Amino acid sequence: MTHGSEHRTTAGAPAGAPSARQRRRRTTALAALGAVVVLVVALALVRDHVFSSPSPVLLPSHPPRAQGYTGDHQDTGRPAPSWSGGVDTAWSIRTFDDNWRASKNAIRSAEFAASGDGRVFTAFEAEVGDGFQVASINVTGPAPVVEWMHFYPHHTDDAPLITTDAGLVIADLVIDSSTGESTPAPWADESFMATPRAHVNGTLVVCGSGSCSGWRQDAGPGQWTRQWKASGNGLRPTSPLTPAGSGASTWLLVSSSSAGTVTILDPSTGELRDLPPEQSSGEWGDMQVYAASDGWAVVSAEAGQVLTYTPDGQASGAYPYNPDIDSGSHRFALPIGGRTPTAGEVAAFVTTGTAPWADGVLRVLGAQESRPCATYSFTPTAEGAPTRKATVNHVPYAEPVDGKCAFTYLPPRQARVSADGAILFTASRYDGASLVDLGGSGAFGRAGEARLGPAHWLYDDLVVSADPYGIAAFAPKEP
Repeated sequence: MTHGSEHRTTAGAPAGAPSARQRRRRTTALAALGAVVVLVVALALVRDHVFSSPSPVLLPSHPPRAQGYTGDHQDTGRPAPSWSGGVDTAWSIRTFDDNWRASKNAIRSAEFAASGDGRVFTAFEAEVGDGFQVASINVTGPAPVVEWMHFYPHHTDDAPLITTDAGLVIADLVIDSSTGESTPAPWADESFMATPRAHVNGTLVVCGSGSCSGWRQDAGPGQWTRQWKASGNGLRPTSPLTPAGSGASTWLLVSSSSAGTVTILDPSTGELRDLPPEQSSGEWGDMQVYAASDGWAVVSAEAGQVLTYTPDGQASGAYPYNPDIDSGSHRFALPIGGRTPTAGEVAAFVTTGTAPWADGVLRVLGAQESRPCATYSFTPTAEGAPTRKATVNHVPYAEPVDGKCAFTYLPPRQARVSADGAILFTASRYDGASLVDLGGSGAFGRAGEARLGPAHWLYDDLVVSADPYGIAAFAPKEP
């Protein structure tokens, strides 16, 4: 790769990114997202695969309780044990009434972002209509305060909602977070489907089909300057982009291919590098790429190896890989909770199926049963703690593989478990969220779970979600 305003790569995946709603990536990328959510599988498609999932069974839109939210605004990253008592609607914001409801799910998609000062931003589109709405909601009190809500005659095209130092960006709009006023983004004409995918160290990374560019905001509102552009015939950017490393050493997984090409990007300069470098076609077979606290781990069952790299792509280790040990393949287990693992620890996990740094390991069981792959199984790391199980109607992105149940395509984007192991929270960008009863309390009824629409974790005892009429916040039912 060369340095300069434009960089090129020979990534081997075919150009032309399909719609995110229509296509999914089979190669997985586990991202270190802090000490709470240790491993989250990000979008990384290698083979085109048309994916359809059942629509989430939303919680009934019960009227909000009179007391609203009464919790302590605590975020430890683990669901409060009080969820075992059931779920209440703490408050709601009715953006659609009965006359607006075109279908059971009036809101087609929703994106959330938090400001860190008690505000939550949400962008949502209706099933019908020619635009989307963005709202700024103050959630510091028992009831929400809508600071502003604006309609924009655009479409989000499944773009993430990203907060920057100066405001919000989504799709081809820059939005003032104080007022909701918008200006056209300068990257709108960069390339087909160019949308912001990450904001790292003051640089906004915008990617479309075959290219990415880096933008920094000038002094004036809505004034952005392009710092670099990177392009390549096989560049298929994921959304959002998965980071590895920290601070100035952060790099992003921008594109991946099971045939042997994985491309990372320096958000400061736009430099592109391939992992593993210069492998012959097919040598690595079906690869998986993990992002860790100190770099990357590239797994190939066919080659029988796990290679680790620093965030900028320098080789740091090689480990044997034996997927037959303890049903240990990462396809069949997802560590959740605890601290962020190193690349070496990830390499050990994909071979042994154990993750001593995590709160425990989540699996899906029941490949041979009448309702296949519908049982969650969580095994805590703590010695002597029992494995807990719960059978639900549907586990997102779980399918039988070689006689076992595997997380295929997109495992839960977020997975959190309560300190007592009784409540599991999962959320996926495309399949909504769930609170799962692992403790057998029966509080969620025969389904064993409370299903939500697209959701955002606020506190241990408060989750905000899109429902058929607008935005609702859910809290544990009070005694």
